[in-house]
Amino acid sequence: MRPAGAQVIISQYYEGTGTNKWLELTNLGSTTVNPASTVLKVRIWSQTSDTGLIAFTGSISTMTINVPIPAGGTILLGNSSNGTTGTSVPYLTASSANQTNNSVIAFNGNDGIALLDANDNVLDRFGTGINAKDVSYIRNLNVTGPSTTYTSSQWTAVSLNAVHTASTNSSVRLGFMGHPVRHPPIKPQTV
Repeated sequence: MRPAGAQVIISQYYEGTGTNKWLELTNLGSTTVNPASTVLKVRIWSQTSDTGLIAFTGSISTMTINVPIPAGGTILLGNSSNGTTGTSVPYLTASSANQTNNSVIAFNGNDGIALLDANDNVLDRFGTGINAKDVSYIRNLNVTGPSTTYTSSQWTAVSLNAVHTASTNSSVRLGFMGHPVRHPPIKPQTV
């Protein structure tokens, strides 16, 4: 059985226009990840502009996740200015975020994003070698765990409009990942 933090993945990245930024985390495990017992952080490596490719260099900002992530559930991390400039996601407001942070959820297309444990070890990573400005990336449903390196085949780019018009049970919709819960194997019992 993997540690509680190792069952959480970055499941969607949304880099919208203006201040509209969202990051979705999904718990693939069968138990709630509780911030009282499992420390998870999100870190951004900020670049000075929005051009070029994502790299894990530059100044860093880190936020500690302080909300539980239910088994099979998702949380949304947002910028508290979501909806104030640019085109917002129609079914979300800034208060839709489970947690906000304007230093970390401020990516602009070429900033590295990673999920970390309490000791700053990378558990999951998004975006090496791509530019992700004004687009959303969703994690493919066949992904069964986090990856310490960015693997492009685990992700699908979708337009902002696709996210804006996604049905309530679509994995493209922010806040609904649709990943199946991974239950630990059942140990045979002797009678």
